Amino acid sequence: MYEALSIIFGVIGFILAVAVVINSFVTKKRKLMAKTREKDENPGKAQ
Repeated sequence: MYEALSIIFGVIGFILAVAVVINSFVTKKRKLMAKTREKDENPGKAQ
């Protein structure tokens, strides 16, 4: 019983760690996309 619980908790911990890594990667990409959008929009506003 204890072995099964440890395996389950290990899998949950691993999934959480992967989710955190993916989340941070996605937020970085979104920030980069926002920066590129601002660069694209600013020249149009300047003109």
